[in-house]
Amino acid sequence: MLQGKFGRLLAMAGITNLVDGGARIYLPLLAIAWEASQAAVAWIFFAALLPWAVGSLFAGAMIDRRDRFAILRAVNLTRAAGLGVAAAAAFLFPGQLAVLLGLAVVIGTVDMVGDICAQSMVADLVEEPARTAAYGKMASVQTVLGVLAAPAIGGLLVAAPAWLALSTLGIVSSVAVLLVKGHAAPGAGRAREHLSSSILTDTGIGLKTILHSSWLGRTAAAVGVMNLASSATMAVLVVYTSRSLGASAAETGMLLSAIGVGSSVGSLIAARLSAQLGFRAAVMIGALGIALGLVSPVIGTSMSQLGIVSVLGSLLAPLFGVNLISMRQRMITPDLAGRVNASFQLLGIGAAPLGALLAGAVSAVVTDRAVFTASASLAIAALVVCRPWSVGLLPRPATEDQVDHRAREVPS
Repeated sequence: MLQGKFGRLLAMAGITNLVDGGARIYLPLLAIAWEASQAAVAWIFFAALLPWAVGSLFAGAMIDRRDRFAILRAVNLTRAAGLGVAAAAAFLFPGQLAVLLGLAVVIGTVDMVGDICAQSMVADLVEEPARTAAYGKMASVQTVLGVLAAPAIGGLLVAAPAWLALSTLGIVSSVAVLLVKGHAAPGAGRAREHLSSSILTDTGIGLKTILHSSWLGRTAAAVGVMNLASSATMAVLVVYTSRSLGASAAETGMLLSAIGVGSSVGSLIAARLSAQLGFRAAVMIGALGIALGLVSPVIGTSMSQLGIVSVLGSLLAPLFGVNLISMRQRMITPDLAGRVNASFQLLGIGAAPLGALLAGAVSAVVTDRAVFTASASLAIAALVVCRPWSVGLLPRPATEDQVDHRAREVPS
């Protein structure tokens, strides 16, 4: 039964990542087609990332308090409805950037809540020995559809009328609604009802758990800086490839899809390689892949060069993410999963909107390549300082009932 639920969760994650990933690429490309400025394009990236900064803690607390299946159903219905409303608005008011900004906020919100909820449910549906492989499968599905297929679809959709493209994404997203079947995940009960605590108290527990762990804190800081750098790079890259390298919207989508090929292959073999390499070596190699991806616009002066370096980096990068998520889940109990994952996402991804906004402003006074260089340098420095491959000691989860925060050794 759990196998079936996990299978449906994988299928739902694939569809939603296809839609969300396609929309994230399609919206800025559509803005460029509408002759929007660089700053306006950066604002679209900012709008899509903003929910991670302002709503992730609240979302995490709600995910631990409520039926996670019901939350996923609501998220999927909201996505489909938002795309439907945006399609109607694009038909009635063509060329309005406000429609794109509004939809970017909706996509960012459902992406944020759905990602935290699905990630937290893996621990409910899969037993401990198989969780690393399960996270690898989840990452693979998300990468194949969200990173491989989605950018190409987003680039190709620009050729269609906006209302038709948005309607198509809405119809595809409606399939995800049908895949979420069931009620409260295993283990849901008093631990997840939190009858004696307020939601504000719950939101703080996730942050306390992270701050009580040297590794969780260092890792969240490193991921935060890397996401700031990555969002800054992406906010400029789409315009850079179109206006500086002369790439069409479809070619830009294909470049991002080529990067997805490397990521999908890397995700498929991440669990097996990690077992052979060990946590430390796997995370270090994955960090090298992330660094290669960020420096690719600096050393690549053509679409082919950019693609080769980026694909090489994307092949290695999943070793970083899969191992960090797996280790993080080993540190927490299932009833804390939503709050800790949300807090980690806040600290790790909350800086991303700032990166997109800064990149849009800075690119008006410096060259795009200067933005790429600064972003890559910042991310590499964060990796060196924070050393996420060095775990050290595992803390006990920080809950209201626990006063003993003595560390225990990392299990081998």
